[in-house]
Amino acid sequence: MTQDIFEFFTYLCCGVVDLVLGIVLLGVRFGYSDDSDKDYFVVKKYVAFASFLEVLVFIAILALQIVGTNFLMVNHFLAPLVLFFQLFMCASAMLHFMRFPRITQRNQTLLLLPVLLIAFVHYAGFFVKNGLIIDVQEYTRYVHAGFSITLRYLLLLVITVDVCFLGTWLVQSFIRYNRMLRNYYSGNELIGNKKLISVRIAFFMYFLLGGINLLWPSELGSAIIMLVITVLFCFFVIDLINLQRLFSAVSPAFTYQQELIAQDIENEQKQEEINIVDNVKNNAKSSSFESIVTAWKENENKYFMRDGLTLGDTADQMGLNPRHLSDFLNSVYGMNFNLWINSLRIEEIRKMLDAGNKSSLSELAHLSGFTDASALSKAFKKIVGVSPTQYKAALALDSQSSGAES
Repeated sequence: MTQDIFEFFTYLCCGVVDLVLGIVLLGVRFGYSDDSDKDYFVVKKYVAFASFLEVLVFIAILALQIVGTNFLMVNHFLAPLVLFFQLFMCASAMLHFMRFPRITQRNQTLLLLPVLLIAFVHYAGFFVKNGLIIDVQEYTRYVHAGFSITLRYLLLLVITVDVCFLGTWLVQSFIRYNRMLRNYYSGNELIGNKKLISVRIAFFMYFLLGGINLLWPSELGSAIIMLVITVLFCFFVIDLINLQRLFSAVSPAFTYQQELIAQDIENEQKQEEINIVDNVKNNAKSSSFESIVTAWKENENKYFMRDGLTLGDTADQMGLNPRHLSDFLNSVYGMNFNLWINSLRIEEIRKMLDAGNKSSLSELAHLSGFTDASALSKAFKKIVGVSPTQYKAALALDSQSSGAES
């Protein structure tokens, strides 16, 4: 009896929480009225629909508990179906956040259609056989019959294929997202955002626990897992809401990419497509292109030491096309924009340290455009091979050796 009460109130509380989260996601605007806010609403909409779907599941479970039916008996086909739709909607939200180009309406339809077709055949078969009156006992017998079991295995096969596609797209989107930001921004604060990392972890754990609940179902175990899943979903939603600022902040990098794509299409239509890499290499050989980049590096204002520097800002300062500059850095120096700027900053810091500068790492980070000492140390070790502290210690040791010899 105590277990039944615990399960009932657990599902009730989880349902209420999911309902509130869904309403908040759809009904509340969190500042920012620019175009990126409209795009971000699509992200929130997908997660809200996943939340409302969970509410419907909890309502069904509570209704079955009230009439004294074990919901696990009718969960044979419904559980993988619901879990897939939740995964699909949350994954779509993540892919939209990453501006992944393959998350088109056509591709989404191709993923959903086989699952919807199998679900239609399953439920249509039940209603054709038993009429429009829903009898839980009849459905329990139907869902464990041979035809329904065959459909379930077919459903699991299709879902597995779809999940492989979604998983591959998510990995590709994470890689593409980081690459595009590194090609446009000089700092790492937007690239390695901790909230974005926590969203990914919560997303993974959410569906890992859902899969465990699907494979090893039990009444009490399901209630506990659903409670944990709801808590994870809360963190997922809260972090996603807080990421709206990041979504707006990184928009220029993706707008820049869209402009490049549009430019390529226009060039193809005019049959004037140019091999940019070859063109850049030729320009690099000429004195004009390389001299512009060199002059910018050697400018007394040291533009590369400014924080928040972007590819667009740098190209404007040089009077160059951002795409040509990006391709120049990648093809001639073998670096993306982020790594190139950091290498210039580290080179400047090494000159300062070699000259006897005693500033702390935080002070050096502030002077050179890094967000903090941690970002400086990470970039320094990546480029130089040792940490700033080790580099300082080596300089001090060399100084002592020189003093002893003299």
